[in-house]
Amino acid sequence: MRKIIFSLILCIGIAAQAKTYDYPYLTFEGTDGAVVSVEVEGLTLTVNDTKIIATETDGSTYTFTLASLDKMYFADEADGILPLSTDSDEEVEAYNTDGTKAGKFSNAAAAKAALRQGVYILKGKSVTFKISLP
Repeated sequence: MRKIIFSLILCIGIAAQAKTYDYPYLTFEGTDGAVVSVEVEGLTLTVNDTKIIATETDGSTYTFTLASLDKMYFADEADGILPLSTDSDEEVEAYNTDGTKAGKFSNAAAAKAALRQGVYILKGKSVTFKISLP
C-alpha cells in the first residue's frame, strides 16, 4: 500500500512540476533590490568562484555576485532593467528619477560612491540599470 501511495505522489509531483522551457525568462533579484530578467532560450550559466555568469546566445553576458543575490527564479515576463556590473569599467551617466542628469562617471562603482541617497538610473554604452542608494 505504501508503495502505491508513494508512486501516486511521485506521479502527481512529476505532472505538476514546471519545466524550464515553460518559462521564457530567468529572473535574478539582488539584495539591493535590483531585478534582472534574461531570456532562457540558449542561456548558459557558469559559476566562477563567487559569481554566476549568464551568457545569452547573442554573446551578451551578465555577472551576478553570489553574496548579493537574493533569489533566482523562472518567470513568464521580463522584469527589471538590465544591470551593468559594478565591476565593469564602462563609463556611465547617472539620472535622477525625474530625468535630470546627476553626473557622468568613469564606472558604476564611482557613480555609487559619488551620488547622494536616492534612486538613480545609470546608463552605460551597452546597458541601463537602476540603483537605490540608502
